[in-house]
Amino acid sequence: IAGVEVLGDTLFTQVIPSLEFGCDSVITSYDVNMLVSVDEPSAFGVMLFPNPTTNFCQLSWTDPSISTLSIEIKDMTGRTIKMIDGVGRDEAVGVRFLPQGVYFLSLYHDEKLLGLEKLIIIR
Repeated sequence: IAGVEVLGDTLFTQVIPSLEFGCDSVITSYDVNMLVSVDEPSAFGVMLFPNPTTNFCQLSWTDPSISTLSIEIKDMTGRTIKMIDGVGRDEAVGVRFLPQGVYFLSLYHDEKLLGLEKLIIIR
């Protein structure tokens, strides 16, 4: 694209000639480093997908001795939004009630914290 300069892997700068703004040009920068999907299992073998999501997410895990998990959903301030018990492997968990943003899911089995997953909600 004419007038576009690539600065690093994700930052693009476009110079647009313009006398309308009282100067010779306007410089617009775009950071296109955008997370599209996270499909990698965590250190303890849990995979959260799709992520980002809009209406639901699913959890899958590799440990055959775990039949269900409890999920504590927290917002960015650490405030607990909801606790969901008895979530089975590959069961859809509705998240339509969450506004757009980033949330943290604390995952428990038998009241023991197994780990933390980040969930991104888009609207």
